[in-house]
Amino acid sequence: MESIIRRRAIDDPVHGIWAITSRESGELFGNILLKPIPLSSGVEGEAPVEIGWHLHPDAQGAGYATESASAVMTDAANNGLRSVIAVTDPLNTASQRVCERLGMRPLGITEAYYDEHNLLFEKTLSR
Repeated sequence: MESIIRRRAIDDPVHGIWAITSRESGELFGNILLKPIPLSSGVEGEAPVEIGWHLHPDAQGAGYATESASAVMTDAANNGLRSVIAVTDPLNTASQRVCERLGMRPLGITEAYYDEHNLLFEKTLSR
């Protein structure tokens, strides 16, 4: 919750972090974020915008990441964002399936972000 409060203080029409909660009970399941991705050491240029999600293990596999990411990308597109990327650990097949359900295309392994090996996905957004 502290991370959500801190990032919400940033006044930006696209970037942010949001809580993923139950519509019925308000129970907190996790969070979703949209922000410039940290570039690896030695990588130059403008950082693309990353979408990411973190869910409590009890909430995984129920579609919450897909539903919330889809809503965040729609809102971002309506506010002018043209593309997003996502990175996953190469062994994290659950997050890779979320990327695929979101219509993101896999671009292979990259070392351009977070100073580690990740599987990179990208999606062009439209209004």
